[in-house]
Amino acid sequence: LRAYHIFLLIIAVLASLNLLGLSRLNNPIWRTTCKISSFFGFFIFWSIFIFFALPFILTGIKFDPTYLRISLIYALIAFGLLLVDIATFAVAEELDRGRVRI
Repeated sequence: LRAYHIFLLIIAVLASLNLLGLSRLNNPIWRTTCKISSFFGFFIFWSIFIFFALPFILTGIKFDPTYLRISLIYALIAFGLLLVDIATFAVAEELDRGRVRI
């Protein structure tokens, strides 16, 4: 397995938990699950973004152009999912405080 496959599996699990949690925010157990998966997802998506952005940060190392394109695509996807993950956590937290109604 390559790193891409492992990251894809992690992203799929976290996205599934967030989607289930968002669809069932009335249930306190799912709301807690959504907040916990979003909290851990923040760190995981951030580290995935850094991993794929690393070839653009490091200087003096020659990377294959194909690898750079793939890294850019995965970095943008990870950054987008990071933003969605932060929004999911914010919605679950605001609902828990009673500021948002469904």
